[in-house]
Amino acid sequence: YPDVKLFDSYPTEFVQNKKIKCWPAGHASGGFALLSLFFLFKKRINQIYALIFALSVGWSMGTYKMLIGDHFLSHTIITMLIAWLLVLIIYKVTTAKDIR
Repeated sequence: YPDVKLFDSYPTEFVQNKKIKCWPAGHASGGFALLSLFFLFKKRINQIYALIFALSVGWSMGTYKMLIGDHFLSHTIITMLIAWLLVLIIYKVTTAKDIR
């Protein structure tokens, strides 16, 4: 792949033979996995701080990858939603009461 800067176009002789697989956004998902910190705290203010921290890390990693052209905004948004959904599912499964 040619070295292309942020606002440059690909060279006209560049032909991409196969699609690059870049979904979901892997780097952003690492940051959004920190959303699980929300359930670590009991005080509401600490939960809000954890949420802000996790979203900041996830979005900074996602924005970085968008700026270098590896992802689109939709990749980062969907990755955030999937990460939050998985965190919620894991929380519900691990804290479910044993029903007998």
